[in-house]
Amino acid sequence: MSLFFFFCILPRIVLWVCALAAPASIMQDEKLISEIGRVFGDALRELSGQNPAPVPMIGLMRDIGAPQQKLTPTEADQKSHADRTQALAAAVQSWVTQTCQLAQNQQAQLAELTTEMVKAESERYAKADDPTRQNRSLGEATPILFVQPDSVGEKFSTQMLHEIDEKILNNAQKSQLHIADTERTEFQRSAFRKYVVMLFDQELFLTAEQRQKMFEELTASPELVTVPFYSFTGQAYCLPYQSFSQIQTKIKLDCLDLQQQDRLKDLTSNNPNGNQNYVMFQSSEGVEQWAENVRLAAIMQRQIYLHAAAVRIGHLERSAKLTPEQSAYLSLASKGATTVAVAEWRESTQQTIDQMQAQMGQNQGNFAFSSQHISVDGLDSNEIWLDAIRAVNADQLAGDHRSAMRGAQANAVTALLDQELWMLPEQRASALELTEAVLPLNLLKSPYDDYARELILLAYPLHRVPEPKLKELLTEPQQAVWKQLKDFFRANQANQVLEIPMTNQGGSFQFQLAE
Repeated sequence: MSLFFFFCILPRIVLWVCALAAPASIMQDEKLISEIGRVFGDALRELSGQNPAPVPMIGLMRDIGAPQQKLTPTEADQKSHADRTQALAAAVQSWVTQTCQLAQNQQAQLAELTTEMVKAESERYAKADDPTRQNRSLGEATPILFVQPDSVGEKFSTQMLHEIDEKILNNAQKSQLHIADTERTEFQRSAFRKYVVMLFDQELFLTAEQRQKMFEELTASPELVTVPFYSFTGQAYCLPYQSFSQIQTKIKLDCLDLQQQDRLKDLTSNNPNGNQNYVMFQSSEGVEQWAENVRLAAIMQRQIYLHAAAVRIGHLERSAKLTPEQSAYLSLASKGATTVAVAEWRESTQQTIDQMQAQMGQNQGNFAFSSQHISVDGLDSNEIWLDAIRAVNADQLAGDHRSAMRGAQANAVTALLDQELWMLPEQRASALELTEAVLPLNLLKSPYDDYARELILLAYPLHRVPEPKLKELLTEPQQAVWKQLKDFFRANQANQVLEIPMTNQGGSFQFQLAE
């Protein structure tokens, strides 16, 4: 695809046209800008005329005053839903049979009930009216989404368990089913709580004691975290991400030190233009104001970069018992790394401005463009910083921190697989071991983490766990579900990448599995 459109909601009434992957882009036609602003209120549209890695097309323009038409699933949607429902039902059927140790006559009853329920669900779905379906980039049968709370798959499996409990099981089996279902749910939620703590840890560099305290806070409110979809930006373009602010208002974060609190403020507070990832420019501002925007942005980004370095230094001070001289050495190195990063950003941004200035005479009307902010993750690969870490003999501790986060990721991915596969407890233990073995050693963020972070993580076991291991671990119904999940990702062998298709709106975006 050579052209990608991208919509997102902003907290201010402003329309920006910016490049998500390319350095800049332009849209003119003031009447169109005015009309889109009227329709969406707070909306952002990005149009990239270059050829970056594909970006998902999020949302369709609709006149919110027009009556909504009935929108039933397409034939392709119905088939996808039917296939997913059939495989899910078979996995639930197998799980109940083993968990409750069903007799032969009960197994026959369950098989008949499963067939009836799958047929009824297919008929219901074919008539389902969902006017917002085409506004979602990913379809309902997408891995992970299909079995999340309140999704079609989750509702079906819940109803299936209810029917089994009412029509097939004896009292002892009812108790077994309740205990096993409760244990399964708690395993998943506990994994998601650890994962949410890991997401904080990834930015704040928590100690083991801080991680445990935060986990206990989340556990004390069992309904607070039931899914893994949390983000500091809270963008629900593909997966239904929620903002961390919903957690921060419910739990105490008094275990954080001052450096961590400063870093958390950077992550949770928007900058003046409402976009944490970009500095924005308007043609109406003029070249002098553009230069001022760059100057102010550089000051802000320098402070953010230093805050990111400070939490890393604090983590090493507590974990490695650094001497005052070693701490001072790391602090000096962080300033050097920051100076280099900001200088490189200013140079890159100035190149973008020069390009836009050269085009101003050719463009009529007002336009806007953007430059991406510095990624603080670059600090962990900055040679000045890495040399300093090695000089104070703290490189092993940095590796231990990554390993702890990797374990939390593996737990969450196993829980996501369990939602789909309905594994027994002993299967989960083996699946966790296999999953952790294939996750990347370095936790470098993907450009698409804000949109489909967990889908990308799920792709690692789906595409890297050896086939013989799967056959040893999973039942035939579970293997059928696994194949559906794996087949969702389109493999581009030529480029050695995987593609996530935007089912409802066409197009896809690509990513590579890291080592």
